[in-house]
Amino acid sequence: MVFAGASQFVAVALVAGGAGPLVTFLSLLAMNVRHVFYGPSLTGRLGGRPVPGRPWLWGSFLTDEVFAASVAAVDRDPARVGDRWLLGLGLGAYLAWAGGTFVGVLGGSASARFPAVDAALGFMLTALFLTLLLALVDTARLGVAVVAGVVCLTGSLLSTTATGIPAGMVAGALYGASRARPGLAGAP
Repeated sequence: MVFAGASQFVAVALVAGGAGPLVTFLSLLAMNVRHVFYGPSLTGRLGGRPVPGRPWLWGSFLTDEVFAASVAAVDRDPARVGDRWLLGLGLGAYLAWAGGTFVGVLGGSASARFPAVDAALGFMLTALFLTLLLALVDTARLGVAVVAGVVCLTGSLLSTTATGIPAGMVAGALYGASRARPGLAGAP
């Protein structure tokens, strides 16, 4: 029901740990509030021009990964990014997620027989987060990427990826906000 990978892992951990429905709901709501800012941020990167079409539809697919890929595409060629492009990217990500979940349900117990697969899956979200950061790195955003990456990696090593990833996101966002200058479009 939730198209947000980290939230799914946190929800499973909370439910398995005995957290009540209200605590689980509020935790996931707080964790995903960042998604509210993706659409306006993307529109701002497009020079303030509204993306024509159905933003409510493509906006439903704005995950961290889709947002990062969209921002990178806008930085390269803003004219290329439109309603169909955003919808295609988001729908492709959703279908890949749903398909991967289906394959995982069918063959998930097989991974227990292969310790290397379990080890790789334990680091997968951290690797994905770092890859997304690297795709966005340019000289203006290098500090944000370094802060977010170091906090994510440290949090993941000291605790879990479910702790490291949100900590990295928050640290990177706070660092970027502290360095932004008012009125500067696309500030880090």
